Amino acid sequence: MQEPPKSVLERHGAKAAAKAGPAQATKAAWPPAAVTSDDGAGRRRRIKYALWIAFFACLFIPYPFHVGGEAEVLPAQRVTLNAQMEGMVEDIFFDSGDFVPAGTRIAQMADHRQLRDLASAEADREAIAFEIEKLRSTPTPEEIASAMAKVDSATVAARYAANDQKRAQLLFEKGSSSIQELEDFKQKAELATQVLAETEASLAAIKAQVNPNQIASLEAQKAKMDAEITLNKELLRRTALISPISGQIVTKDLKYKLKTYLKEGTEFAVVEDLQTVLIQVSVPEPQIGDVKVGAKLKLRLWSYPDREFEGTVEQILPAAEEEAVDAGRTVPVLGRMDNASGELRSGLTGQAKIRGEPTFVVVAFTKALVRFVLVELWSWFP
Repeated sequence: MQEPPKSVLERHGAKAAAKAGPAQATKAAWPPAAVTSDDGAGRRRRIKYALWIAFFACLFIPYPFHVGGEAEVLPAQRVTLNAQMEGMVEDIFFDSGDFVPAGTRIAQMADHRQLRDLASAEADREAIAFEIEKLRSTPTPEEIASAMAKVDSATVAARYAANDQKRAQLLFEKGSSSIQELEDFKQKAELATQVLAETEASLAAIKAQVNPNQIASLEAQKAKMDAEITLNKELLRRTALISPISGQIVTKDLKYKLKTYLKEGTEFAVVEDLQTVLIQVSVPEPQIGDVKVGAKLKLRLWSYPDREFEGTVEQILPAAEEEAVDAGRTVPVLGRMDNASGELRSGLTGQAKIRGEPTFVVVAFTKALVRFVLVELWSWFP
């Protein structure tokens, strides 16, 4: 049987093996180039498979998903002190940048008229109260008791005088007494009756000194003066400009307002509580569903680019806002941060990140596509 023709490479290898001897014949039969090519292809395939496996494994690694946006520092509390009545600022006790506790009087407006009106109303009230007390204490219980005792005594005397007159009449009729004696007893009885009438009239006059209508009128005047005193105290209170919160005065050049005339409602000073601050984050509308109250919030400000501040989401405001044309709509989210160091100042801006629920990498990086499919494509179909 005839052998198939050999290639040039095989013939060349056979000749080389014959010259080299039997020991090298076996090595020459396997071309080195072919062996190297097979091993490299296998290695590349294994690397490619390993990379694909690693890629798919990375898609299911837990990923700390964050959402965020532009942020602004706001005070935890802010109050504007306005002039509650028209007048001149007579004293200012603090200056711009000073810290004031809650309930502190920052300035005092002119209060001479209010003090005068209050003192006058209080004096009038005291006079009315004195008159009421005088009427209620006149007559005294002792005067009434004395008058009643006189009435009782006169009643007994009149009764005895009447009995004596009756006996004298009987004796006169029997002839045992004269007409003169009868007239004497009759005069004594009439006199006793007259004394009784006078004592009763005196008692009635003493009791009549208390006029209920007059006391009621004075009580009404007293109530009116009480209301006027309350009003004057309120007007006096309004002359003091008092901060209802603890905070820092942020109004510039406050001392220059001394001796200035303010109309009612004019702004005098602004006090901000910056011991803790609020962070308002403008979260894009599509990402607001990933924000939860209580989530961790991180902040970097343009003023402190190398610093990271941490806080907690406290509130998601109920209404979206229209931002710039290229930014779309955003939802304000409020977070709270401690600011004991005082570095976070009202009005500073930067960027904030809000930590969402941990999720897989594949889910985190396909959220936008999933939203598009579930919302935009959904609207295309009937």
